[in-house]
Amino acid sequence: MKLRLWLGVTASAAALVVTAGGSASATTYQHLHIQPAVHVSLNGGVAADPGKVTQYGSTSWAGYIALPKTAHGTFPNVDATFNVPSANCAITPGPSPDGTDASQWVGLDGWTDGTIEADGISSDCEGTTPVYYGWFDMSPLDEVFSTMTVSPGDAMQASVAYASGSYTLTLTDITTGLQQTYNSACPAGYTCMNSSAEVISEPASVTSILPLTDFGMENFDNVTISDRSHQVGGFTDSNWKYAQIVQVNTAGTKALDAPGALYGGQAFDDQWLSES
Repeated sequence: MKLRLWLGVTASAAALVVTAGGSASATTYQHLHIQPAVHVSLNGGVAADPGKVTQYGSTSWAGYIALPKTAHGTFPNVDATFNVPSANCAITPGPSPDGTDASQWVGLDGWTDGTIEADGISSDCEGTTPVYYGWFDMSPLDEVFSTMTVSPGDAMQASVAYASGSYTLTLTDITTGLQQTYNSACPAGYTCMNSSAEVISEPASVTSILPLTDFGMENFDNVTISDRSHQVGGFTDSNWKYAQIVQVNTAGTKALDAPGALYGGQAFDDQWLSES
């Protein structure tokens, strides 16, 4: 079983607010976490996107990423909507004791630097038992887990916003009307560059990257990104660059999780292909 240390917050209102400082504390010593993208070359066996978008391989990430066109470009905001996927634990029960994981999230950083500011949901398999939960992550710190109950099929919105040295991570269950916000500075001793904005599927890590839960097909939509000049758009906005990321095995020859083409620059499907 994965160790989960839940936030001590009373769910007495629709809007729950948790505040944390920039360093580790009793609310941030979780054992699960997402991590910066592990890059790998694509060596065949991965179909190129029909739109001929720039494509990268990663052993941990799948989805789309926005990158600045200039050296000083940054992204202070990103958000998207998606549904909590159903975990097919009969297909991917995973090895004991950690099982499998599929995390769907939005965030800043992590592609070219060592921090991530993100929030989202996870669909885990602990043996044949599915487990669903929301979380907030200021990597390299461990995840802080949401106290909201999330269920397969729930419509979710996740957003990350940076202003005046602080990050506001907001997770909203549109289906139930519950919302939780987590505030934090960049982790002590690190520099958060805001150098990328992304919408990602990823198997989280314990001591290493977990096998990927069979989540079937996920749809992300209403992706909205803004840059430091207050320009707002989707991934294909002309004010920044974008790329597609495919999760592959370490050899780069087998796709595990592959996003489809972008629709209107703000929506795409993401398909589970293999556990490992």
